[in-house]
Amino acid sequence: MNCRTAERWLLRRHDRRLSPDKEQELDTHLRACPLCSAREDGYRALFADLGRETAPPPRPLFWERLEARIVEKERENGWGLVRLFCRRAIPVSLALSGLVLAAVLLFSPARETPFSSSESLLLRDDNPLVETKSLLDNNKLEDKNMMLIFASMEDYAPRQGRLP
Repeated sequence: MNCRTAERWLLRRHDRRLSPDKEQELDTHLRACPLCSAREDGYRALFADLGRETAPPPRPLFWERLEARIVEKERENGWGLVRLFCRRAIPVSLALSGLVLAAVLLFSPARETPFSSSESLLLRDDNPLVETKSLLDNNKLEDKNMMLIFASMEDYAPRQGRLP
């Protein structure tokens, strides 16, 4: 057994998680190795101190000195103020951007796309004969033909930018 394994087993022994056969092997190593034996004595003293029911009280003004050191370290570091600003600024900016996004989504007007004549007939269920009926009810044949020609040109002109 090497000293590194013995140290791990020492800690397991104090936690009562070491099997009896490994414990015998550890005892054999401790008798032969003075370094590991000294470590075991140190662990026993440490666990005995930790096992006390009452911890010694801190020295007078301990907390005040500790807080002063923490503040001093943050000032020396230089990032203390940046961290403090980020702790407050990041959540506030996230909340504000969420509110702006919600307002934009809720209050933005719906975009209405213009329909072509065929889309209008299909989607709006329009009747194409309603517009031509008024034209066909005219008495003069020339007026009817001219109106039909100009009406058909209106359908082609906006989409293609030129006449047929």
